Amino acid sequence: MDSLHTVLPRALLDLFQQGPMSQGKLETAWRVAVGDAISRVTTVHLQPDGSIEVRAADQRWHRELKRSSHVILSKLNALLGAQAISTLRVK
Repeated sequence: MDSLHTVLPRALLDLFQQGPMSQGKLETAWRVAVGDAISRVTTVHLQPDGSIEVRAADQRWHRELKRSSHVILSKLNALLGAQAISTLRVK
């Protein structure tokens, strides 16, 4: 029998990788990828070209997001599927 700690992440990945990309799916994946603290101080918007724009509440968070953007993009693509998000732009 598998533990909940191993089953839940696999189930979450399956759900994220099914169906087309949507704003709601992006927002949920964003919260999982960056955590509650960063999620509360940012807004993410799915762009028609497959990129996302992120807006931070203040300059301090803006710098942190710029610094971490490659790591965040990797986490999002790991959740949503390879190359699901082409670019992460911090505005």
